[in-house]
Amino acid sequence: MTCYQRHLHWLFDELQLPFEKDERRAVDVAIKEALGLPADTPCNELWLEHLKPMTDADRASLIPRVRDIVR
Repeated sequence: MTCYQRHLHWLFDELQLPFEKDERRAVDVAIKEALGLPADTPCNELWLEHLKPMTDADRASLIPRVRDIVR
């Protein structure tokens, strides 16, 4: 599991995905794609610079973008 995903249970709940290895991997790829980041973006950078500072509105807009990529 990537370092930041332990903080993303809210996203998995919204996506109605189990918090399991394959789904975590797919969500990691989808988040990076949705944010326009390279696939090799380090997890600490992704968390500290992009996900942690998100507002509730930012989170709400991320959900459908990730959903479209994952499914």
